[in-house]
Amino acid sequence: MIFRRMLAAGALTTALLSITATAAAATLATPFNPGGGVNGLMFDIVVGANSLRLETIEVNVNGWWDYEFYTKEDGIFDKSSSWTLHDHFNGPPSAGIDKLTSFDMTDIDLAAGTTLGLYFINTIPQVRVVQYSSGPALGTVIADDGALAIKSGFATMFFPEEWRNAPYSFKGALTYTLTSGVPEPSLWTMMIGGFGMIGTAFRRREAQRASG
Repeated sequence: MIFRRMLAAGALTTALLSITATAAAATLATPFNPGGGVNGLMFDIVVGANSLRLETIEVNVNGWWDYEFYTKEDGIFDKSSSWTLHDHFNGPPSAGIDKLTSFDMTDIDLAAGTTLGLYFINTIPQVRVVQYSSGPALGTVIADDGALAIKSGFATMFFPEEWRNAPYSFKGALTYTLTSGVPEPSLWTMMIGGFGMIGTAFRRREAQRASG
């Protein structure tokens, strides 16, 4: 009986710790394959089975420039929606070519299963400082951790889409936090109770040994 209680409490604790871990920030990075520089890159992301919050975009840029970050509901191929300016970044220092420069975006909350188009562009036309990887085929998943997927997309020279070439892939990373699966206060109570049950079981067993 004691052993079964210990197993139950242990299983409860393990499950709760697993759920709690989903609240930690995670970063999904794309491969750094050979490519070049363009004015901007547009590509799709797809959210997995849990809702999440996008918090940071890291981009391989070269030089001290101003950048804009746009989003498009239902992805880059949806003709019914338009691009929305989400953030403007004033001249952040670049970490250098083949290194990631971090841009602290305004958080974006996304429901499970959402497809969202992202567009990161230098504000000076024809200044090719946003680095890309060549290929693979347009719309191919280039990075996927189960919670979020990044697809290959277009390279652009002007906003919004006067000139574009494909397939070019985003060379960077996205940091996010899962917003579903976060433990409720009642689960914390259950975990505390589980630890208490384990302690009680050990005390009883020791008392039985002492009296025997």
